[in-house]
Amino acid sequence: MIAIQAERVIKRLEVFADWQANWAAEYEILASELIFEKRQFSLDVDGEVMYLNGRIDRIDRNRATNELVIWDYKTGQKENPNKHLKDGEWINFQLPLYYHLLEQHAESSEYLRRGFQLGYVVLPSSGKTGGVLADWDRPMVLSAIEEARNIVRCIWRDEFPKTDPPPPFSEEFAAICNDYL
Repeated sequence: MIAIQAERVIKRLEVFADWQANWAAEYEILASELIFEKRQFSLDVDGEVMYLNGRIDRIDRNRATNELVIWDYKTGQKENPNKHLKDGEWINFQLPLYYHLLEQHAESSEYLRRGFQLGYVVLPSSGKTGGVLADWDRPMVLSAIEEARNIVRCIWRDEFPKTDPPPPFSEEFAAICNDYL
């Protein structure tokens, strides 16, 4: 069984290597596993500070335009960053908050002004391997950051709206959600 799994991983990485070789014709990797921690980076919420920690998987730069591409690696079958928005509402803030972190990072903020894209490098067990970019412009990303501020405000005020009936929870989270039925 291990030999089969190892062979599958090798095939995934071969497909990824082909994608990377083509991508590298126009883009260079500026950083990988860029860590933000130790109270250096924050989200300002009404003059109060919410510190952010994170690790950006990869940041590339277009050699011709200096545009940045901020990547997160995903191994799922149908990963698509555009699913961060559902019916016009933000439901996932990971990539927009990566943008926010980079705005505070001196070496990256200059490049962001020249343009940016956010996306996933997808490494599925089957299907298309490579980059999947979001369709977001700067105003959209800033709207996600503002929505993240709204969530922080609710947390700080201990406001957790309840739904009736409660939403179904995944079995793996049943214990922490008190959902044993």
